[in-house]
Amino acid sequence: MVVVLYSGGLDSTFVAFLLKKLNVGFYCVYIKVCLTTSTVWFSEYCKCELLAATLCCSLLFVDLSKYYCSYVFSRFRYCYARGLTPNPDIFCNSKLKFSCFVNYCLQYFGVPVYYFSGHYACKRTQSLAIARDWVKDQTYFLCAVFCFCNLFFLLGNFFKYEVRFFIIFLCLLACVNATSRGVCFLGINNFASFVARYCTRRYIIYNTIGKFLGYARAGYLTVGQRFTYCGLKDTYVVRKCPVTITVAKRNSNRTLTYHVSVLLRSLLGTIVFPKVYYCKVNSCSWFFKCFVWCVSLPYFVHFVYPVRVLAKGQFLVIYDAGLIIAGMEII
Repeated sequence: MVVVLYSGGLDSTFVAFLLKKLNVGFYCVYIKVCLTTSTVWFSEYCKCELLAATLCCSLLFVDLSKYYCSYVFSRFRYCYARGLTPNPDIFCNSKLKFSCFVNYCLQYFGVPVYYFSGHYACKRTQSLAIARDWVKDQTYFLCAVFCFCNLFFLLGNFFKYEVRFFIIFLCLLACVNATSRGVCFLGINNFASFVARYCTRRYIIYNTIGKFLGYARAGYLTVGQRFTYCGLKDTYVVRKCPVTITVAKRNSNRTLTYHVSVLLRSLLGTIVFPKVYYCKVNSCSWFFKCFVWCVSLPYFVHFVYPVRVLAKGQFLVIYDAGLIIAGMEII
């Protein structure tokens, strides 16, 4: 049994098209996740139905909203309330798409299922490798997924512009859903107001010399982010705690905004000591050289060159020869 995780976007539509050209029988599955009474998901599902009919494939509907709220959104909100910087997309892949959804399919079909996703990644035995389009590469979001036995990523050897070209060639561009949906599965345009709706705590704002600047509902801010407050411009967050936020002007006290090392509670993978690795600290970052060692827990990651914009709660993913070998939250 073959299943395509289908959102109706460019990437998942192209995956369905490739399987159709290979004469593979499959089901497209739309996963509904909705925290409110919004009907945005329904318009997306209608487009998915239209695309499925165009591609002559079957479309199934699965509602995992309660699981999303329990395993992804609750943790996301909890981390922001504690002053951390979580990545809900990593939670979503590890706890929902490739965990709850996999269990659901096993119960529904009653036979082994092969899953095809529109992620840009390459599969190498029991690990993932960086996609050919390294700008679009999405291995960072998959770092916490444990088992890849039944998972397949057909877009690992394609560039994004190639996928878009084929969709235009197939005259499907007007039908597909928007490329970006904000926080995993949720169509959020204003992230700050979204977080403020659930994280209502007022933070105390200080500068780097301890001067009190005021109060603000700034739960959405993360370390390294620009912050405009009471006329202060070119101000950046350099430290975030559960109740306080420290800000600094551009180029002042630079040591507070650059990190030479971080601690990881544990690693989802195997590390050889000592050795130079490459790592990513967020989905859009460059690859940074680093050393990893551990005398006793936690693990210590030392960057060859200082890295800016690091915060507790972020995931750090370690690569070796293009393969993901480990990843864990920064503590």
